[in-house]
Amino acid sequence: MDSVIRWSPHSTGISPRFLIIDRLANNLKTYEVESSCGQEFKYKQIFKVSKVPEIRAFDWSPVDEGLVALGLPSGETTVHRIDDGSSDYLSFSIRAQRSCNAVALSKQNRLAAGLDRIRHDFCLNIWDLNQRLSTWNRSSKGLATARPASEPIRKLINGETVSSIRFFQEQPETLVTGVKERGVRIYDLREASGTPAVQFQTWKVSNISIDTKDENYFASASGPTDLPTVCIWDRRYTVRMSASHIAPQAEPDPRQTGAVLVYSDCLDRTSSAAHPIIWSVRYSKTKRGCFGVLSNNGQLKIVQTAKDNASQDLDYSIPIFEQDDVVGELQHGLRTKWSNDLEHAYHHPYRGCEERKRLLTFDFMSTGAPNDDHQIIAGSASGNIKVIKLRFPPPDFGVTPKRQLIIGGMESEEFLHRGSVAFGAVPGAQKYQQDFKAVTYDERAWPDVAKKLRAIQQRARESRDAYEKANSSEKPQSKRRIIRTYGHLEHMKIYDNGPSDCVVSTKEWLLYSSVDRLRCEKGYGLDSRSNIEYILFGNGWLRALWQWINDMSNATKHKAMTMGRLNISYLGIHAIWNSDIGPNYAARLTSQVDQPPTRSEFYDSLTTFNNSLKLEPYSGVATSYPEHRRLCLSLNSTGLNPSALEDSLREHEAHDMHSRSAAWALIFGDAPRAMAAISAGTPDQKLLSMAIAATSIGSSLPPQFQQVCRDARLTAPDVWSRALLAYVSEGSWLAFVNDTGLPMCDRLLCALRCLPDSQLSTIIETFTSRAVKQGDISAIALTGLGWQAVPLFQRYITATGDMQTAVLALSFAAPYLDDRRYTQWRTSYRHAMSRWGLHLKRCDFDVKAGHLARLSPNYEAILAAGILPTPPPRQISLRCNNCEYPLAQDFSSPSTTIRAIAPSASVAPTPGTSVESNATTTTTSASLASNASTLSISSPPNPPPPPMPNSSRVKTQPYACPKCAATLPRCVICSQPLGTPYTGNLGGVREASKKNEDRGFVTWCASCAHGFHGVCANEWFRRHTVCAVPECACQCGKLR
Repeated sequence: MDSVIRWSPHSTGISPRFLIIDRLANNLKTYEVESSCGQEFKYKQIFKVSKVPEIRAFDWSPVDEGLVALGLPSGETTVHRIDDGSSDYLSFSIRAQRSCNAVALSKQNRLAAGLDRIRHDFCLNIWDLNQRLSTWNRSSKGLATARPASEPIRKLINGETVSSIRFFQEQPETLVTGVKERGVRIYDLREASGTPAVQFQTWKVSNISIDTKDENYFASASGPTDLPTVCIWDRRYTVRMSASHIAPQAEPDPRQTGAVLVYSDCLDRTSSAAHPIIWSVRYSKTKRGCFGVLSNNGQLKIVQTAKDNASQDLDYSIPIFEQDDVVGELQHGLRTKWSNDLEHAYHHPYRGCEERKRLLTFDFMSTGAPNDDHQIIAGSASGNIKVIKLRFPPPDFGVTPKRQLIIGGMESEEFLHRGSVAFGAVPGAQKYQQDFKAVTYDERAWPDVAKKLRAIQQRARESRDAYEKANSSEKPQSKRRIIRTYGHLEHMKIYDNGPSDCVVSTKEWLLYSSVDRLRCEKGYGLDSRSNIEYILFGNGWLRALWQWINDMSNATKHKAMTMGRLNISYLGIHAIWNSDIGPNYAARLTSQVDQPPTRSEFYDSLTTFNNSLKLEPYSGVATSYPEHRRLCLSLNSTGLNPSALEDSLREHEAHDMHSRSAAWALIFGDAPRAMAAISAGTPDQKLLSMAIAATSIGSSLPPQFQQVCRDARLTAPDVWSRALLAYVSEGSWLAFVNDTGLPMCDRLLCALRCLPDSQLSTIIETFTSRAVKQGDISAIALTGLGWQAVPLFQRYITATGDMQTAVLALSFAAPYLDDRRYTQWRTSYRHAMSRWGLHLKRCDFDVKAGHLARLSPNYEAILAAGILPTPPPRQISLRCNNCEYPLAQDFSSPSTTIRAIAPSASVAPTPGTSVESNATTTTTSASLASNASTLSISSPPNPPPPPMPNSSRVKTQPYACPKCAATLPRCVICSQPLGTPYTGNLGGVREASKKNEDRGFVTWCASCAHGFHGVCANEWFRRHTVCAVPECACQCGKLR
């Protein structure tokens, strides 16, 4: 660092001061703050010390504000007086010269100096400054009255480099040192042995800072050759370890040596090839557990730690570790409360700055007042000094299933705009004192959700574009035309909400965060055609995904993807081209064979598949695998055959996509049609038309014309024109295929028809691996819904948070997946639907997912293998209380005369009695169930008795037991029998509903178990909340 800034430990509200050490000019300057209000910060210089030798380390005396200790490259340590302009100093020399890496002053005027290693000499020297200053007259100028030099009172650490030193203020006879590549050691100077009282093994020792508000904790940082890592230590956690415990060439894991928190790779590395270097670690002087980390890129990260109440009773002799790369690791009752980038690296894409404006140094400010503000003084590379106020996190919040935003108490008076929220920040409305406020989103205010979402996304996109334009460090290129692209990056812009100044209202944010629930309510599920037409309007990438799934689903339903013993349902181009059906090949084989099909067997099956699908013969570049290309072209999202080419070209031209029409025609080898499409487009395409004409006759273009085409790519009106100019100028279809702005289906269409086998194999492998790493769902034709789709959707969920789409899409191929991630996503999505109260949607999802699984030809083998979730056992049993005979209708018997209410529930034969479930254990969740299947029972019922022969059954009346003719229980409101008479066919329920006979359907309260007709219950509880039974005090009406 060229300069270092330090806040005076003696500052007061009347005289706030700070010191700047300029290492380039070799001087020390003391400043006093005149005023600090918001962005305005005024200060004046009061003292200056010039002609100081080169500085390697320094420390400001906590006893005398006029004394500063400096460490020099020669190993000499000097103590300068800076408050009288005399530039006088005391010198503390050593025998063997080497660099002084660290100095520290204690409250008892102990001076410590850490040196580079040298054989057979100590590297930590301790002097008693009181010996030199015992005759010093403070009122006289300079240090002339001080005594001559003396020997160190203590010498420690023989032959090891000391990189950092700090004294504990509460125990000034104790200091902590960082020993390079050895660890952190704490020494008690009162002990004569020189053995460290506490030792922690680690290499992260380049910077050490002690929490002045709780000196049990201190931080150490990694050196310039390591990853940027910060470790928090607890000196009470004593570990005595010898160097023999650690391999000399291996770095010890800080978690195994007593570190309380470890922040691995804690700084921004997104835009820098080399990892950043930690320049400084400082603890706040006013807030306990708060420290800052500054990197050489100007990033300043503030971290707040706090005691964990749940871990206060932990035994400090037993380390407990919990891995968490983001917020550190919990141990010894300490946790990360929050972290915040107060200043970002200068190369940050949104919040960066010029390199000369990046921060070089910082320190926490303190005036000693009880109501001291939490502020930081910082200096930039340009020499500017500013004060930054800490931004504490907004209040805790959560979104309830009822679409309410619950906001908790705030820690600071800083708050966001009332009723608004900035993307990238947590929403808040005002300051709350340990209370909560609910903000509700009313969907009736915005009936057109898709239109409102597009408006929010458009506003975020405009804000992002304006920010990028204003903060672009590149020179403007006037020749380059901005055109719309259709690749993965364009898709991700939908979910990229831009910089933090894109502000939306809180209710808009609630809408934005409730998209998955709103889609589920509107019917987003396993009906691919409905998803395309009604749900996903405006998102072309999701529509293309569901279009591909719809095409594959139709082929699977017609058994077109199963031939012989091989099933290739929902496989992608990568699997087909490589003749690989995946690691779980047993799920795709209809016969019990231990080995996957051979390449020759796979090729023979492809011929059968292609013929059964009635695919047109392959026509394209010469290939050794025509059947593979034939099926891969069918799997591509375009689904384009030569016979349907003209219809597709006309459709593109009707939407003013003449360049795309020309590209497709040229891919199919129809150059005249391509020229006709270009001619019908914009008039500035004459150059492209001439190039296509020259290419079609097989003549090579002159180099000058190729260069003209390259230059014309900058001003191409659309992405297809740009790709065609690249093809013409380079003379290879690879240039067209590698244009990332094109839709993936167009790139694959060109590759499958125009590239030779070797290049096609490379392209398929490269595109697939890139799509999986990026989570690019537009490449679903490459991965299919097989084993490669799971990691692809994992990256997609990480980038977008859209787990709903991943679960629904993978449900089509669930019988062929053997991946725990899908099972966890599916379980989480089902729980989410339950939290939203969409129980019918969840049941519909379960039913349709089971139906899709049964479409597999080897469904029984898949179910036996445990790949699919097993259906839950029957949980409710309807029985007669008189004879224990099950009341469920046996449709095989024509003599039965009653209709079963549900698969289960035990009923009492007298009016007013309760309806009980015949199970060993039931839950007490109080809800008014509309049918028996909604009761929550934790164990299956007792097995029913064997059915009676038809001849032995008693002929009964409606609403009576079919065996003993006992009357079924009666409604507690109307006293009429519960149940519905059997109408003689499976559609009897619908017929009864048409005749207004739905009064027989039984409902009951799961809390008090009293039964009612559905209509009676609705009429009663519309006006009452208490149960209709006089002696029952159950509040059934509140539980609906």
